Amino acid sequence: MPRALRPRKNALGRTLTYRKEARNAATLAQFGNGTPDDWLERKLYSRFPDLGIALMLALNLLLFGVAGLAVWAVQMLWIPFWAAGVVNGLGHYLGYRNFETPDASTNLWPIGIIIGGEELHNNHHAYPSSARFSNQRWEIDLGWMYIRLMALLKLAKIRNTPPKTTIHAKESSVDMDTVKAVLRNRAHILSLYGRRVIAPVMRLEQAKSPRADRRLLRRMRPLLLREYIKVDPAAWQNFSRMLDNSQALATIYQFKQQLKAVWTDSLASHEERLERLRVWCLQAKQSDLPWLQHFADTLSGYRLQPAH
Repeated sequence: MPRALRPRKNALGRTLTYRKEARNAATLAQFGNGTPDDWLERKLYSRFPDLGIALMLALNLLLFGVAGLAVWAVQMLWIPFWAAGVVNGLGHYLGYRNFETPDASTNLWPIGIIIGGEELHNNHHAYPSSARFSNQRWEIDLGWMYIRLMALLKLAKIRNTPPKTTIHAKESSVDMDTVKAVLRNRAHILSLYGRRVIAPVMRLEQAKSPRADRRLLRRMRPLLLREYIKVDPAAWQNFSRMLDNSQALATIYQFKQQLKAVWTDSLASHEERLERLRVWCLQAKQSDLPWLQHFADTLSGYRLQPAH
């Protein structure tokens, strides 16, 4: 997406928005669903919302004397600046993406130590209920290390992490297990489709196109790959022209939209989604594009690993 079109909002504005929504009963009912309404919540947290801030100030003054006031000020600014400012600002502006989520979220860098793993923002958007933000082996989530330590000490219970998937090479038919795996990991499926289908077809089209058309293909590449992008009408016109000039690109774009419809359409049952996915894989295997055929084979063997 052109940077000028990316939404911006400063840290203070976001913080004030959060405080406003914290008093909105409808917001609390929607996003607080499943959180415990126990004695601590009713008698302590709700009645004394600023008690923790006051206790932190008192502890800093006790430990550091007058300098503790400066320490407290830094602590109070740390989360609003890094979480609201950096993550919600830069975390939708630059970085890399492991998953094609329907937003502009990015991972700022693979080492999440400054704000407890929130730097891995795209991972968090792909699996918002997961206690672990790291997904690749080379990504480090400091918050996850704390959670694991607390779990070992019986002070916390880990309820949800990203589902692990496997691809069974010998699987040739799509079944309900395939549907469940695809629905749970649709952001990963779209990312996989981008790497294994869109990217190689784009390279082939660029290699055989005139120089002027190569520049157009490079500019239009994000519209094929990304799930969140805003462009002006002229860009969409160029995109349509690109698809008209390339049967291969038009095919992979059409198949991508049909694949997304498996989980975005309001179907009556999982059985209908299963039938839709079976038809998609059959048609992909019958296409003239080997990358699309191989991806259909991969998708047929896509399964969730059994929980241990």
